[in-house]
Amino acid sequence: MVWRGVLDNVGGQQLAEAFSLLEPGGVALSIGKASGQPTTIDFEAERHRSGDRRIEPFVIGSGLAEVIGYLVRLLDRGELDPQIGWRGPWERAPEVAEALLSRRVAGKAVLDVPAERAARRRPSRGSTSRGSRERERGTRCQWS
Repeated sequence: MVWRGVLDNVGGQQLAEAFSLLEPGGVALSIGKASGQPTTIDFEAERHRSGDRRIEPFVIGSGLAEVIGYLVRLLDRGELDPQIGWRGPWERAPEVAEALLSRRVAGKAVLDVPAERAARRRPSRGSTSRGSRERERGTRCQWS
């Protein structure tokens, strides 16, 4: 298996293995370190493989809107698999939180929030916090 790109939020050995599977010109974007382990890559071996591959850390900065927009476009075109391992109603949040913490879910967990619950949580007029805008726009929450 060879990949064009990887979004990795586990780090450690998984990120090193994902990097080794990139096709020429591929990019591994490190967006987290859930494993708590350091990532060790044998750069001498990788240098001999060549292929113009790269690994980049994801750092929240001024270009975040453009990056998120790009990822949404990839999702929309079916070029990015979000790796959803569990999906269910908001009422099962404690159950899925435990499953995530005990590593029984492979991938992301998505909670569907009923529109009426989201409406009750809307802030008073004039509030512009990011969380408030997200609640007003959609009815889904994603935990990773």
